[in-house]
Amino acid sequence: MRTDHLALAIAAAATSLALATPAGAFCRTTTCTENCTVAADGCTEVGPHALALSWPSTCVSFDVHQDASSHVPWGAADTAARAAFGAWEAAACTTGTLGLKFQDYGPITCAQHEYNAGQGNANVIVFRDETWPYAGEANALALTTVTFNVDTAEIYDADIEVNGTANITTGMPVGYDLQAILTHEAGHFLGLAHSPDATATMFPRYLAGSTSLRSLAADDVAGACAAYPPRAEPGDCSDATPRHGFSSECAVPPTGKGSCALRSGPLPATGWVGVSLLSGLALAVRRRRQGRSRAS
Repeated sequence: MRTDHLALAIAAAATSLALATPAGAFCRTTTCTENCTVAADGCTEVGPHALALSWPSTCVSFDVHQDASSHVPWGAADTAARAAFGAWEAAACTTGTLGLKFQDYGPITCAQHEYNAGQGNANVIVFRDETWPYAGEANALALTTVTFNVDTAEIYDADIEVNGTANITTGMPVGYDLQAILTHEAGHFLGLAHSPDATATMFPRYLAGSTSLRSLAADDVAGACAAYPPRAEPGDCSDATPRHGFSSECAVPPTGKGSCALRSGPLPATGWVGVSLLSGLALAVRRRRQGRSRAS
């Protein structure tokens, strides 16, 4: 497997604060990792060398780790996750509902983000309560790891890690609202990138105490419907088995990480351009690629 780590420029998100909200401003995450063509709105342009990521199936599962968080019990975490994915599933496209459905397979025992070629998998939501293990992401609220085929842009696996050392909440008073965070992360789970539309759930800013990201804006809906247009017979999502089968257990140690980071508070200046223009939460994107020769 070939592993690449990519950080998309935060400067694009910072610049977008000054842009008017354009129609159809949503951005798609693509397979391009270098020398990408970036449009005026900050989106990587989709083309022959920058395919837009998406799940090949119309039915995808997610799982909340059985221990959840010491601050958020499993039931509350699972309810927040169901609501977050449900917001996207209910997106009202112009010709019908979204052509992608979700099924909750949790709770599971594996607390690692991993993709296993030839072994069972799970799309896990896991909390890191004691230590946030990512150097350079000290103020991140969540990281979403997406594994995809670099040649076909098919998403193979997606895992969300939530920073349980932060003030993650599910009720009142609201700190960093888990449902809001997971709704944004679910957008990346689908293959959407950051939007320059300041009203969108996929906009790279979130203020503590707000629940606004729980509800999708028109821009979010447009992006989701472009990625997963309504189907004549969408089905009931009776089989959301992950690639190579479902497994609640970890198979092997994680082989690399690529992720979307939801950040809180002041952002580190080193390595980022223009981050001082952002307030609240900002996002950085990294992804894990599966090379063609080893893709399965």
